[in-house]
Amino acid sequence: MPISAGINGFASVTADYVQQELSLDDLLITHPSATFLGIIDDDSMLDVGIFNEDVVVVDKHEVARHGDIIICNLNGEISCRLLDTHHRLLISANAAYKPTPINEADDFVIIGVVTSSFRCFKKLSIT
Repeated sequence: MPISAGINGFASVTADYVQQELSLDDLLITHPSATFLGIIDDDSMLDVGIFNEDVVVVDKHEVARHGDIIICNLNGEISCRLLDTHHRLLISANAAYKPTPINEADDFVIIGVVTSSFRCFKKLSIT
């Protein structure tokens, strides 16, 4: 049963609500032993809905494909970017940032594929 974000009638909506078991692990994690959470620390992915301080779910088991959002290490710098395998580019989802080419001489490692993200409305105690 979807829960309305509206305020009017909220008590009547919840009065008939039967709690269903919902596990965030089951919902967000396909490969538990290969999945970790990360906190975004910039504004380079705004246009795909990932904002500064959002939490990303990263699966190291997933094979990165063209167009995937990935966490990578390029020459010692870890970042979250869109992967363009056709042109060997890392693309930000923010027009303020230029695409970054991946050259043969670069030290480039895909750490994992971002499978989802979410936002906390109270400040995380770890940030």
